[in-house]
Amino acid sequence: VMALLHSWKGDANEAIRIFKSLARQFPMNYLIDINMAAIYVTALNDRESALRIYQSLAEDLENKAPGLASGEVYYRIGKTHFYLRDYSMALESFKRARRLPQGESETSPLCSYYMAQIYLQKGDTESAIEHYGYVEQYKGPKEALKDEKKTAGKQLKKLRK
Repeated sequence: VMALLHSWKGDANEAIRIFKSLARQFPMNYLIDINMAAIYVTALNDRESALRIYQSLAEDLENKAPGLASGEVYYRIGKTHFYLRDYSMALESFKRARRLPQGESETSPLCSYYMAQIYLQKGDTESAIEHYGYVEQYKGPKEALKDEKKTAGKQLKKLRK
């Protein structure tokens, strides 16, 4: 709780220090890793450190986080690669995430959203349309993927002209 409080108050470095200490004491608690990675991304803009945490978690997922769906971890790995502009690794991770069990209904369409963006950037219009279509068809909670569905719809209109 102290680590999260420090993070919320803007002291991300102290939050990371506390989480690292907790990780040494409780190495099998994946929630520490998830929270630490989130702080690296959101507060410190250090995606490389977050990526290392997610990859380490993925390597030992069965032991460290048996209740966490592996698709969720690979989605986070893919998204981190995406923002690091390592698009080939992002695509690989998103494809893997879609094949694996997912704990959240929006994980697969979110993977498709980022995949569509990558395909569009690569000039593969057909694949971009296919994946934006998956996002547009998502029938989950209204707030989930609201922005992504809006963007997908706009992109589909442009691409289908």
